[in-house]
Amino acid sequence: MTKVAALGPRGSFSEKAARKHFKRSENLGIVYAKSFSEIFDLVETGKANYGVVPLEDSNEGDICQPEDTLVLLKDSTLYMVGEEYLNVNHNLFGKGSENDIKVIATHPKILSHCKDFIKNYFPDVQKMAVQSSAEGARLASEDPSYGAIGDKRLAEIYGLNILRREVHDKGQQVTRFAVVGKKENL
Repeated sequence: MTKVAALGPRGSFSEKAARKHFKRSENLGIVYAKSFSEIFDLVETGKANYGVVPLEDSNEGDICQPEDTLVLLKDSTLYMVGEEYLNVNHNLFGKGSENDIKVIATHPKILSHCKDFIKNYFPDVQKMAVQSSAEGARLASEDPSYGAIGDKRLAEIYGLNILRREVHDKGQQVTRFAVVGKKENL
């Protein structure tokens, strides 16, 4: 089995990039991590064969919130053994309606990508930075006062309603992910 560490919980963009990159692997297991540094630890300790971490996006450059993955890579014993590009669309979802939302929870980078949308349509809601868009969706699945922003498949995974589609402020966004491993070649 090929074990790949990705930011969790289930449904994150990191997991989507991992599944895309390793789509030919017949026996793929995703190991969910709570942080980018944990992804590196899982690979370095052999609990995962590879890890997938975001490096940069086409709108704002480096993914440096909450952890700088380039610094983690530089400070680790791992190699960048591949890369994956993922078209990213942000959607707003929740358990109830837009009127129920008091908090929008998602990854800090996504909050930045959607800041004008949030300011224009949800000026009075609390913005909560969490480890991943999937974590925001998980929170929204447990509390109807939470909204989340992320990939549309999170709505399916967590039983949420898609309230608005494509809520990012700029056009199509592409995120570049690094595949890290212990060997120089994949």
